[in-house]
Amino acid sequence: MGFRMSSVRPNEVRGLSKTKDPKKLYFFFVEGEKTEKLYFSELAKYQERNLDIEIKLMDRWTEDRGQSNQLKIVQSVEEYVESVKNLDDKTLVNLEENLQKIKSKLAEDLTIIEILTLFNKIDNLRKAGLVNVDDSFIDQINAIITTANFDNSYDEICIIIDRDKQSFKDDQYDTVIEIAKKNKYLIGLSNPNFEFYLNLHLNDLLDLNKGDIKKNSRKTRSKKFMEYTLNEDMKKEGLTYSKQSYDCNFFFRNFFVGYQNSKHYDDSLEKLKDNIGCSIFKILEPIMRVTEQ
Repeated sequence: MGFRMSSVRPNEVRGLSKTKDPKKLYFFFVEGEKTEKLYFSELAKYQERNLDIEIKLMDRWTEDRGQSNQLKIVQSVEEYVESVKNLDDKTLVNLEENLQKIKSKLAEDLTIIEILTLFNKIDNLRKAGLVNVDDSFIDQINAIITTANFDNSYDEICIIIDRDKQSFKDDQYDTVIEIAKKNKYLIGLSNPNFEFYLNLHLNDLLDLNKGDIKKNSRKTRSKKFMEYTLNEDMKKEGLTYSKQSYDCNFFFRNFFVGYQNSKHYDDSLEKLKDNIGCSIFKILEPIMRVTEQ
Protein backbone atom coordinates (compact mmCIF):
# COMPACT_ATOMS: atom_id res chain seq x y z
CA MET A 1 0.00 0.00 0.00
CA GLY A 2 1.77 3.17 -1.14
CA PHE A 3 1.68 6.73 0.20
CA ARG A 4 -0.76 8.96 -1.70
CA MET A 5 0.74 12.27 -2.66
CA SER A 6 -0.76 15.70 -3.20
CA SER A 7 0.79 18.88 -4.56
CA VAL A 8 -1.10 21.19 -2.19
CA ARG A 9 0.26 22.18 1.21
CA PRO A 10 -2.20 22.36 4.15
CA ASN A 11 -2.24 26.17 4.34
CA GLU A 12 -3.01 26.34 0.60
CA VAL A 13 -6.01 23.99 0.93
CA ARG A 14 -7.79 26.54 3.17
CA GLY A 15 -7.86 29.07 0.35
CA LEU A 16 -9.43 26.81 -2.25
CA SER A 17 -13.04 27.24 -1.12
CA LYS A 18 -14.96 29.74 -3.26
CA THR A 19 -18.04 29.85 -1.03
CA LYS A 20 -16.69 31.46 2.15
CA ASP A 21 -13.53 32.79 3.73
CA PRO A 22 -11.55 30.25 5.77
CA LYS A 23 -11.58 30.60 9.53
CA LYS A 24 -8.79 32.76 10.88
CA LEU A 25 -6.38 30.68 12.96
CA TYR A 26 -4.89 31.87 16.24
CA PHE A 27 -1.90 29.73 17.27
CA PHE A 28 -1.26 29.98 21.01
CA PHE A 29 2.20 28.98 22.21
CA VAL A 30 2.10 29.01 26.01
CA GLU A 31 4.88 29.25 28.57
CA GLY A 32 3.22 27.30 31.37
CA GLU A 33 2.58 23.58 31.13
CA LYS A 34 -0.51 23.72 33.38
CA THR A 35 -2.32 27.01 34.03
CA GLU A 36 -2.10 28.61 30.59
CA LYS A 37 -2.46 25.30 28.80
CA LEU A 38 -5.74 24.62 30.63
CA TYR A 39 -7.05 28.12 29.91
CA PHE A 40 -6.46 28.09 26.16
CA SER A 41 -7.48 24.48 25.63
CA GLU A 42 -10.83 25.30 27.27
CA LEU A 43 -11.11 28.59 25.37
CA ALA A 44 -10.87 26.63 22.12
CA LYS A 45 -14.01 24.71 23.18
CA TYR A 46 -15.94 27.71 24.52
CA GLN A 47 -19.06 28.23 22.41
CA GLU A 48 -19.93 31.80 23.43
CA ARG A 49 -16.92 33.36 21.69
CA ASN A 50 -16.27 34.27 18.06
CA LEU A 51 -16.41 30.86 16.38
CA ASP A 52 -15.16 32.31 13.08
CA ILE A 53 -11.74 32.23 14.75
CA GLU A 54 -10.19 28.82 15.33
CA ILE A 55 -7.86 28.43 18.30
CA LYS A 56 -4.87 26.12 18.03
CA LEU A 57 -3.11 25.39 21.32
CA MET A 58 0.54 24.57 20.63
CA ASP A 59 1.95 22.65 23.58
CA ARG A 60 4.06 20.08 21.72
CA TRP A 61 6.23 22.28 19.55
CA THR A 62 9.53 21.77 21.36
CA GLU A 63 11.23 20.06 24.26
CA ASP A 64 12.03 23.58 25.54
CA ARG A 65 8.40 24.30 26.42
CA GLY A 66 7.75 24.82 30.12
CA GLN A 67 11.21 26.15 30.83
CA SER A 68 11.53 29.40 32.74
CA ASN A 69 13.55 31.44 30.24
CA GLN A 70 11.01 33.43 28.24
CA LEU A 71 13.51 34.46 25.58
CA LYS A 72 14.31 30.83 24.79
CA ILE A 73 10.60 30.09 24.51
CA VAL A 74 10.08 32.88 21.96
CA GLN A 75 13.22 31.86 20.07
CA SER A 76 12.07 28.25 19.98
CA VAL A 77 8.71 29.32 18.50
CA GLU A 78 10.50 31.31 15.81
CA GLU A 79 12.80 28.37 14.98
CA TYR A 80 9.93 25.89 14.98
CA VAL A 81 7.65 27.90 12.68
CA GLU A 82 10.55 28.51 10.29
CA SER A 83 11.53 24.82 10.28
CA VAL A 84 7.97 23.73 9.46
CA LYS A 85 7.78 26.33 6.71
CA ASN A 86 10.99 24.92 5.20
CA LEU A 87 9.76 21.31 5.11
CA ASP A 88 9.54 20.03 1.56
CA ASP A 89 6.00 19.53 0.26
CA LYS A 90 6.27 15.77 -0.14
CA THR A 91 7.33 15.21 3.47
CA LEU A 92 4.60 17.48 4.78
CA VAL A 93 1.78 16.08 2.68
CA ASN A 94 2.89 12.53 3.48
CA LEU A 95 2.65 13.25 7.19
CA GLU A 96 -0.84 14.72 6.88
CA GLU A 97 -2.37 12.17 4.54
CA ASN A 98 -1.04 9.17 6.42
CA LEU A 99 -1.48 10.32 10.03
CA GLN A 100 -4.75 8.45 10.48
CA LYS A 101 -3.15 5.33 9.04
CA ILE A 102 -0.23 5.70 11.43
CA LYS A 103 -2.65 5.96 14.36
CA SER A 104 -4.44 2.76 13.46
CA LYS A 105 -2.90 -0.65 12.76
CA LEU A 106 0.46 0.55 11.51
CA ALA A 107 1.95 -2.95 11.36
CA GLU A 108 -1.03 -4.41 9.52
CA ASP A 109 -1.44 -1.70 6.89
CA LEU A 110 2.12 -0.85 5.92
CA THR A 111 4.83 -2.89 4.27
CA ILE A 112 8.33 -3.09 5.77
CA ILE A 113 9.74 -0.77 3.11
CA GLU A 114 7.01 1.79 3.81
CA ILE A 115 7.69 1.63 7.55
CA LEU A 116 11.44 2.09 6.98
CA THR A 117 10.75 5.04 4.67
CA LEU A 118 8.49 6.60 7.29
CA PHE A 119 11.07 6.08 10.05
CA ASN A 120 13.68 7.78 7.86
CA LYS A 121 11.38 10.77 7.43
CA ILE A 122 10.76 10.92 11.18
CA ASP A 123 14.50 10.82 11.84
CA ASN A 124 14.92 13.75 9.46
CA LEU A 125 12.30 15.65 11.48
CA ARG A 126 14.26 14.83 14.64
CA LYS A 127 17.48 16.15 13.11
CA ALA A 128 15.63 19.33 12.13
CA GLY A 129 14.55 19.78 15.77
CA LEU A 130 10.86 19.30 15.02
CA VAL A 131 10.38 16.14 17.10
CA ASN A 132 12.14 14.64 20.10
CA VAL A 133 12.33 11.11 21.45
CA ASP A 134 10.75 11.83 24.82
CA ASP A 135 7.28 13.03 23.79
CA SER A 136 4.27 11.49 22.07
CA PHE A 137 4.93 10.83 18.39
CA ILE A 138 1.32 11.47 17.34
CA ASP A 139 1.12 14.76 19.32
CA GLN A 140 4.32 16.03 17.74
CA ILE A 141 3.26 15.13 14.20
CA ASN A 142 -0.10 16.79 14.82
CA ALA A 143 1.74 19.92 15.95
CA ILE A 144 3.76 20.00 12.72
CA ILE A 145 0.66 19.56 10.56
CA THR A 146 -1.21 22.21 12.55
CA THR A 147 1.63 24.72 12.17
CA ALA A 148 1.82 23.99 8.43
CA ASN A 149 -1.68 25.51 8.18
CA PHE A 150 -0.33 28.87 9.32
CA ASP A 151 -0.76 31.66 6.77
CA ASN A 152 1.28 34.68 7.85
CA SER A 153 -0.87 37.02 5.78
CA TYR A 154 -4.08 35.94 7.51
CA ASP A 155 -3.48 34.09 10.79
CA GLU A 156 -1.90 35.07 14.11
CA ILE A 157 0.82 33.55 16.25
CA CYS A 158 0.37 34.40 19.93
CA ILE A 159 2.95 33.68 22.61
CA ILE A 160 1.80 33.81 26.24
CA ILE A 161 4.55 34.59 28.77
CA ASP A 162 5.10 36.19 32.19
CA ARG A 163 7.30 39.20 32.97
CA ASP A 164 8.99 37.48 35.97
CA LYS A 165 12.13 39.61 36.36
CA GLN A 166 14.08 36.81 38.02
CA SER A 167 14.10 34.66 34.88
CA PHE A 168 13.43 37.32 32.23
CA LYS A 169 16.30 39.85 32.18
CA ASP A 170 15.97 43.31 30.66
CA ASP A 171 18.19 42.59 27.64
CA GLN A 172 16.26 39.38 26.99
CA TYR A 173 13.02 41.34 27.13
CA ASP A 174 14.30 43.75 24.47
CA THR A 175 15.26 40.82 22.24
CA VAL A 176 11.76 39.32 22.60
CA ILE A 177 10.23 42.60 21.41
CA GLU A 178 12.58 42.61 18.40
CA ILE A 179 11.65 39.02 17.47
CA ALA A 180 7.94 39.78 17.88
CA LYS A 181 8.12 42.86 15.66
CA LYS A 182 10.16 41.08 13.00
CA ASN A 183 7.72 38.16 12.77
CA LYS A 184 4.53 40.06 13.63
CA TYR A 185 3.93 37.81 16.64
CA LEU A 186 1.36 38.81 19.25
CA ILE A 187 2.95 38.65 22.71
CA GLY A 188 0.46 38.12 25.53
CA LEU A 189 2.51 39.24 28.50
CA SER A 190 1.40 39.68 32.11
CA ASN A 191 3.41 41.64 34.65
CA PRO A 192 3.92 39.99 37.04
CA ASN A 193 2.22 36.75 35.89
CA PHE A 194 -0.82 34.99 34.42
CA GLU A 195 -2.63 35.00 37.78
CA PHE A 196 -2.68 38.80 37.58
CA TYR A 197 -4.52 38.50 34.26
CA LEU A 198 -7.03 36.06 35.76
CA ASN A 199 -7.55 38.15 38.89
CA LEU A 200 -8.68 41.14 36.85
CA HIS A 201 -11.78 39.14 35.92
CA LEU A 202 -12.89 39.46 39.56
CA ASN A 203 -11.81 42.97 40.57
CA ASP A 204 -9.59 45.89 39.56
CA LEU A 205 -6.98 45.16 42.29
CA LEU A 206 -6.64 48.90 42.94
CA ASP A 207 -6.82 48.31 46.69
CA LEU A 208 -3.64 46.21 46.57
CA ASN A 209 -0.16 47.64 47.01
CA LYS A 210 1.47 47.91 43.57
CA GLY A 211 4.83 46.99 45.06
CA ASP A 212 3.38 43.74 46.42
CA ILE A 213 1.84 42.92 43.04
CA LYS A 214 5.04 43.61 41.16
CA LYS A 215 7.31 41.68 43.55
CA ASN A 216 4.85 38.79 43.74
CA SER A 217 6.74 37.37 46.71
CA ARG A 218 5.82 34.12 48.38
CA LYS A 219 2.73 34.61 50.56
CA THR A 220 2.57 31.04 51.89
CA ARG A 221 4.81 28.02 51.54
CA SER A 222 2.98 26.94 48.37
CA LYS A 223 1.60 30.19 46.90
CA LYS A 224 3.04 33.49 45.73
CA PHE A 225 1.16 36.74 46.31
CA MET A 226 -0.91 36.83 43.11
CA GLU A 227 -1.86 33.15 43.24
CA TYR A 228 -2.86 33.52 46.90
CA THR A 229 -4.90 36.67 46.16
CA LEU A 230 -6.64 35.01 43.23
CA ASN A 231 -7.58 31.97 45.29
CA GLU A 232 -8.97 34.16 48.09
CA ASP A 233 -11.08 36.14 45.61
CA MET A 234 -12.31 32.93 43.99
CA LYS A 235 -13.45 31.65 47.39
CA LYS A 236 -15.80 34.65 47.61
CA GLU A 237 -17.42 33.32 44.42
CA GLY A 238 -17.78 29.84 45.91
CA LEU A 239 -14.87 28.56 43.83
CA THR A 240 -11.19 27.78 44.33
CA TYR A 241 -8.08 28.22 42.23
CA SER A 242 -4.99 26.11 41.74
CA LYS A 243 -2.58 26.08 38.82
CA GLN A 244 -3.70 22.60 37.83
CA SER A 245 -7.45 23.00 38.25
CA TYR A 246 -9.84 25.94 38.03
CA ASP A 247 -13.14 26.88 36.39
CA CYS A 248 -12.07 28.41 33.08
CA ASN A 249 -15.67 29.12 32.06
CA PHE A 250 -16.03 31.44 35.05
CA PHE A 251 -13.27 33.61 33.58
CA PHE A 252 -14.70 33.42 30.06
CA ARG A 253 -18.10 34.58 31.33
CA ASN A 254 -16.43 37.47 33.16
CA PHE A 255 -14.03 38.41 30.38
CA PHE A 256 -15.59 41.83 29.78
CA VAL A 257 -15.23 42.66 33.50
CA GLY A 258 -11.55 41.82 33.25
CA TYR A 259 -11.23 43.80 30.04
CA GLN A 260 -12.65 46.91 31.72
CA ASN A 261 -10.48 46.43 34.82
CA SER A 262 -7.37 46.04 32.67
CA LYS A 263 -7.76 49.64 31.50
CA HIS A 264 -6.34 50.74 34.86
CA TYR A 265 -3.01 49.22 33.82
CA ASP A 266 -0.54 49.26 30.93
CA ASP A 267 -0.93 46.93 27.96
CA SER A 268 1.94 47.84 25.61
CA LEU A 269 5.01 45.62 25.58
CA GLU A 270 7.34 48.59 25.96
CA LYS A 271 5.63 49.75 29.17
CA LEU A 272 5.05 46.26 30.54
CA LYS A 273 8.80 45.83 30.82
CA ASP A 274 8.68 47.83 34.07
CA ASN A 275 5.01 48.40 34.82
CA ILE A 276 2.16 46.25 36.11
CA GLY A 277 -0.31 45.27 33.43
CA CYS A 278 -1.26 42.78 30.76
CA SER A 279 -1.50 42.57 26.96
CA ILE A 280 -3.58 39.38 26.79
CA PHE A 281 -6.94 41.17 26.83
CA LYS A 282 -5.94 43.13 23.72
CA ILE A 283 -5.05 39.90 21.89
CA LEU A 284 -8.35 38.27 22.84
CA GLU A 285 -10.56 41.22 21.82
CA PRO A 286 -11.66 39.70 18.47
CA ILE A 287 -11.99 36.21 19.95
CA MET A 288 -14.24 37.35 22.80
CA ARG A 289 -16.19 39.84 20.65
CA VAL A 290 -15.32 42.83 22.84
CA THR A 291 -16.51 45.34 20.23
CA GLU A 292 -19.99 43.81 20.41
CA GLN A 293 -20.36 44.35 24.16
